[in-house]
Amino acid sequence: MSKIKSILFSQPVKFLKGGAVLKVFSFGLNYILADYLGLNKEFAYVFVLIADFLLGFLINRYFIFKKTEKSEKDLKVFRNFIIAGLGFRGLNWVIYICILKYFELYILVAQLIATLIVLVLKYSVYKKIFK
Repeated sequence: MSKIKSILFSQPVKFLKGGAVLKVFSFGLNYILADYLGLNKEFAYVFVLIADFLLGFLINRYFIFKKTEKSEKDLKVFRNFIIAGLGFRGLNWVIYICILKYFELYILVAQLIATLIVLVLKYSVYKKIFK
């Protein structure tokens, strides 16, 4: 395998690619709920984070960390993912709300900043959960 190909298919790069797909989905959903439908921004973002979380589990399990076989550890992996994911979504939501409140940025810019802040921590924790 070439050096470039091995980099493109490494776990960190797959994590970024999977996250990019997930973020296109969540940014689109946030835009539709908050801007297009006019729902409360804070409430809409909670729904976005829940949808992002559920889809994120599937992407991490089957695409990034390639855990396709069933095992007795599946329940523990899912439990740990839920605990970590709730913490990350809570942190993301707090950062998002603070950015909106103190910097008065557009919702998608606030979402991008909050997502980038949490990104590195998420990868290192999810790598441990899915190994």
